[in-house]
Amino acid sequence: MCDPATALTIASGVASFVGQQQAASAQEAANEQGRQLAIQNQQLQIRALQNQEDEDSKRAAEALADNSRAAEALKATARVSAGEAGISGLSVDALLGDLTRQESENAGEIIQTLDFQQRQRDLQREGTGITTQSQINQLPLVQYPSFFDAAIGTATAAFSTYQQSQALKARTQEAQST
Repeated sequence: MCDPATALTIASGVASFVGQQQAASAQEAANEQGRQLAIQNQQLQIRALQNQEDEDSKRAAEALADNSRAAEALKATARVSAGEAGISGLSVDALLGDLTRQESENAGEIIQTLDFQQRQRDLQREGTGITTQSQINQLPLVQYPSFFDAAIGTATAAFSTYQQSQALKARTQEAQST
């Protein structure tokens, strides 16, 4: 049976090891929660970008339809006006061609704007992914205690305490015998 001081040293070493394990487990749980929140935030940002994409696509489709309707109305007005004025031939064809060209240019600008918006959202998605990964990478590393290191440290401390108590016991017995 070991003396009380040695037993306390061993108990302290075991308690320290268990405490370190619990702290590491708590840090791991906190890291997992942080990881999940970062991923959830990324998903929300991507959904918001998808909503913007849907809205922009809808607006572009409406703009293209409005552009087409306006061009057709202008062409119809030009045909009627030319017919009422008795004008026909190349000049009317040139006017109608110009209206068609303008319609195509307007449609091209609408599509180009939509393309620019899409590229911007793609960059934002990529940035969101990088930010999320960076947040995850910044979570503290979990350091579980080494059982071997704890056992050796506790055994060394217990042996030292035991030696000190034995030396004290020997001095006490020596002092009592004199």
